[in-house]
Amino acid sequence: MEKPSHANTIAEPPKPSTPPGTAKSEDLDDTETSALPLSVSGRDETQLLQKDTETSPREHPKLASIFASRSYALACASFAMGTDFFLYSIVIPVLPFAVGVIDGTCPAGSKECPDDPQLGLILGALIGAYFGVVVLLAPAAGWISDRLRTRRKLVLIGFLALGASTVFFALSSSLAMLFLARICQGVSASASWACSMALIADVYPPELLGRAMGTAQLVFGMMQLAGPPLGGIIYDHLGYPAVFILCGTLVAVNIIAWGLYRERPLDTGAKATLTSATDDSVDESGESKISATPAPTSPQTMWHVLSSWRVWVMLWMAFLSGLELTVYEPTLPAHLKINLGQSSSITGLVFLVWIVPNTLAAPAVGWARDKWGSKWLLLSGAALSIIAFPAVGAPLSLGGLCGVLVPLGLVMPLVMTPVMPEMSMLCEPHLTGQMYSAWNSAFSAGSTLGPIIAGLLYSKFGLLSVGVAMAVASALTLPLLWAYYYRRNVR
Repeated sequence: MEKPSHANTIAEPPKPSTPPGTAKSEDLDDTETSALPLSVSGRDETQLLQKDTETSPREHPKLASIFASRSYALACASFAMGTDFFLYSIVIPVLPFAVGVIDGTCPAGSKECPDDPQLGLILGALIGAYFGVVVLLAPAAGWISDRLRTRRKLVLIGFLALGASTVFFALSSSLAMLFLARICQGVSASASWACSMALIADVYPPELLGRAMGTAQLVFGMMQLAGPPLGGIIYDHLGYPAVFILCGTLVAVNIIAWGLYRERPLDTGAKATLTSATDDSVDESGESKISATPAPTSPQTMWHVLSSWRVWVMLWMAFLSGLELTVYEPTLPAHLKINLGQSSSITGLVFLVWIVPNTLAAPAVGWARDKWGSKWLLLSGAALSIIAFPAVGAPLSLGGLCGVLVPLGLVMPLVMTPVMPEMSMLCEPHLTGQMYSAWNSAFSAGSTLGPIIAGLLYSKFGLLSVGVAMAVASALTLPLLWAYYYRRNVR
């Protein structure tokens, strides 16, 4: 069934050219509402639309339409998630020096520090603090955003926490301040990720949601890639404080951008019974067959949603995505240094060989999901992972390793991207924030456990064992996905 869109429109409401409740859109870049919401609490759609989108006499109608458009909402949401990833990753090359200055093993402003046996433990704990906070607080952030019927306010609160994190990092004089800075980053991520993804699902109809989520994944993926090299370059040439001046600037830009966004309040009274917008929702020509049905007599609760095993299959896919993105973070650098004798700069380039295809392929996977559904994308992604992950651990030269990392990077979006729009199709609109909070928690849990499990396997059995473990997880995923698509009525 179609998920009601909460996109804003400006001035006169559009003249309906399709039956109420049916979305018809051709692209992502427009300022009009692609799908009018269903009847809300017995009130006429047009009256509600006019009331919610009135502009003040001093507000320019053209600018108002831009700040109310779904394209602007997508830009804000993508940039918010990207900023969170950027600030998380930009401090990675800087933290070893910050910890060294604090514990006295490294002079302030030094470009080189002696080996510290406790450094790895401290850095691991800082990463764990970030993801641990996300796992714990993301459900609360989603619940609050659904209860307040707004995404924007909670994202703005999250960026205030991110601003505080930036200050703590810049002024850090103890390990406690570093941990407090990472915890504040986790608080921000809990709000910005859940609310940003929910906002995208609010304003885009199901038949365009894959492309929108893929576009967001492209933006935050590229910003994540830019973080570590920029952090290292800025630290080397401009010093420690300059890194966080850039971070503070990005936080300020986000606050301004979200402050300009004209969000239409979510209406939890508009309910629809939703089913998966997958292969059953498109006909042979690729056109959407999603349509509205009468609202149920009682609202769906999150407990009811979580009682469905199909939701847990998608949460497992989110967890698996977190594992896939992080299992090689601690193991691949060690393999390159110990077994292939490569420098840290070569290690960074090898990671780009893996991550860049992963990031660039996401929009194409999102488009394919909208065109043909998610079933064969997810099934093929899980099946190809069984081959791609063990290949990385094979005894290969540097060129051979890069040769197998490229297809691995192309396979990973098949597992992650289709799940993001799928989550919103498994609940009613008033639970969208909580559903994406659940996705965020599952993904963060996988991202937390991935480096730990991979590090233990690598230390005992080598890099091949990491790939084999991921292949086993992917193989176990195949029957779950088969049941998800072919045994929908099994309780």
